[in-house]
Amino acid sequence: MALALGLAVAIALNNLGHALYQAGQLAAAEARLYEAIETLESLRPGLTDTHQISLFDTQVLTYNLLQQVLVAQGKIEAALEVAERGRARAFVELIADRAEHLTPDDLGLVGRAPSIEQIRQIARQQQATLVEYTLIPDDSFKFQGKQRGSAESLYIWVVQPTGEIDFRQVDLRPMRQQQRLTLAELVQTTRDRSGIRGETRSWAAIRPGDRVRREGDPPDWAPYTVTAVDPQAETVTVSHPDVFLPNPVLPLSQIHKVNSGFASAFQPRHQWRDLHQILIAPVADLLPSDPHARVVFIPQEQLFLVPFPALQADDNSYLIEHHTVLSAPAIQVLALTAQPGERGSPHRPLIVGNPSPMPPGLAPLPNATAEASGIAEILTASPLIGEAATEAAIKAQLPTARLIHLATHGFFNESNPLQGAIALAPAAQPTNSQQDGFLTAEEVLATSLQAELVVLSACDTGRGQITGDGVVGLSRSFLAAGANSVLVSLWQVPDDATAELMIEFYRQRQRHDDAQALRQAMLTTMQTYANPQAWAAFTLIGGVAR
Repeated sequence: MALALGLAVAIALNNLGHALYQAGQLAAAEARLYEAIETLESLRPGLTDTHQISLFDTQVLTYNLLQQVLVAQGKIEAALEVAERGRARAFVELIADRAEHLTPDDLGLVGRAPSIEQIRQIARQQQATLVEYTLIPDDSFKFQGKQRGSAESLYIWVVQPTGEIDFRQVDLRPMRQQQRLTLAELVQTTRDRSGIRGETRSWAAIRPGDRVRREGDPPDWAPYTVTAVDPQAETVTVSHPDVFLPNPVLPLSQIHKVNSGFASAFQPRHQWRDLHQILIAPVADLLPSDPHARVVFIPQEQLFLVPFPALQADDNSYLIEHHTVLSAPAIQVLALTAQPGERGSPHRPLIVGNPSPMPPGLAPLPNATAEASGIAEILTASPLIGEAATEAAIKAQLPTARLIHLATHGFFNESNPLQGAIALAPAAQPTNSQQDGFLTAEEVLATSLQAELVVLSACDTGRGQITGDGVVGLSRSFLAAGANSVLVSLWQVPDDATAELMIEFYRQRQRHDDAQALRQAMLTTMQTYANPQAWAAFTLIGGVAR
């Protein structure tokens, strides 16, 4: 009852703030919207992580509207504080609740959003340029009633390592009028046209977006489209363009993949220009000229699906050719995941490749064996390959490993993100889900890690359910469990190119930090594989160790 009443009060304050904003009474609108946010935030204590995420989804519009009111008054820095206050709050508290390495200063950040001075301090500590985006929805979104709206403008803040803060605004309405696309649709269309759902670590894998047929269908029957995959249950959820399906869940054994409808070969180097013009060009003059200097992008909503290294300037050069790129769900997360140099006495690296047997329905990955062996040789470590890569053996080593590298199949589950999983070798006779060969995001979250880096060298490991709190999935779970940073993929990665990219990454890591090593590995891999599908999927999320 108290929660429902609090939400009702917050909605009323939001709508009053909107009316005052429309009437040009900016100071009064600001006061009411701050009251709305404080009311909403007073409801959070005692809620579970899942309920906090759900609550933040209802708060998105109020934070966005307050940012608009502040920008209209020229209060750029206050608007950035609100932008931080409105993202990844549940994630921040999840990290803080489980972390053992945080200093009193770090803990002082938890429970409240960072001030402008604290944001400047984080940029200095990270020695990085921070680029934070906020999508401002169209006016129909301002009154509560739906949780997402089409963006009409984009706010971009750039925080320099010196602490200097700049602000730029991009009007997205001309794109909607001329191309008839929202920014979210542009992101998805660009991904589709680039063919990044074509070749995968396993040609036999079925993924969301694939077109499939069921055994016995008439030859002129239109294919189904896969909307979700449940590898544990060995089922897929499908839709059909012509008919309503009362039971859209089908066994994997009854379907086969037809042509995906996406390009199998990469098109000329211009697929990512439009997104570069919107996301990078407006702030290009504010980014560092030194290609080794770190740039941390803090996306929002569908921008989490953008492979920033592959964005192209007018001269067709890729962003990774000019900058060292990382990402984070919030500036505050950078401070909380940047660990001190020593944390106990962690064991040797945990290097895993091509578990065998794979869980039912999953093909072997020969190149993952070569990948794990090559990395282990560089690190002078013993990999777990094939039959040695059991779920039980890997779970036993996860808590003490300083470095974790898993080269196998990966899955994301958008409807149930904590069931996103990494495939390992199951027990010979599994008796429960702890032995089924799927290391889920939920299981990772229940683990305490000491890893400075986790590499999930598998398909779609950076994806999950996009919420007002960020992306809920494998990457979030590994960071919340204690990892300093994670290297994850945004799409289905090709087996051979991924193995080469990862081995080169560890070679470069011998003399560079993780972000610079990833950049050098991408630059090297693109010499052999010009297609960004082969080298641009991976993104490094988290802070730089202090």
